[in-house]
Amino acid sequence: MFATTALLLILFGPLLAKGSVQIPISKATAKAGYWQQNGPELAIDGNLTTYYHSSSGPGGEWMKFELADGGAKVDSVVIVSRWEKTSFEFERLNGTQVVLVGTTTSTTCGTIESVNPDHDSAEDQTYTVPCPATNEPTVAVFLIDDVVHRIDQSGNSHVMNIAEVMIMASVPNP
Repeated sequence: MFATTALLLILFGPLLAKGSVQIPISKATAKAGYWQQNGPELAIDGNLTTYYHSSSGPGGEWMKFELADGGAKVDSVVIVSRWEKTSFEFERLNGTQVVLVGTTTSTTCGTIESVNPDHDSAEDQTYTVPCPATNEPTVAVFLIDDVVHRIDQSGNSHVMNIAEVMIMASVPNP
């Protein structure tokens, strides 16, 4: 696990904010079932060749990532879409909302409003969603796609396809 996480940080280090560290995720779950062997735990395994793939359902998909050690102050959430050389794969994160959940409140970080149509590499499909400062530690992060069974431009059913999620926190200056 350490080697693959180190590789992810080497590949995506320039995309991450300076002074940020990855927060350990203890568990990943999802609303829907999943396709074949592509369960939600694959979105946090540190491997860009595996991915979570929700089952084709009525829409309103979500994923929940529980933070280890009682939570942390989250700066940003980095999401890597499943990388495929097809025209519709890159559209699947469009409209995904990132929400932080504390012990008493929730805070919306933002929504992926547009996706990169240049899908030649996994780096092209990496999205960093900045999060506002909160007064309490975040204990879970949700990715929510509340589109109700959308059919994309290519006629494909809309499902969540996520290769990796990294939750980041600032490191205080020494």
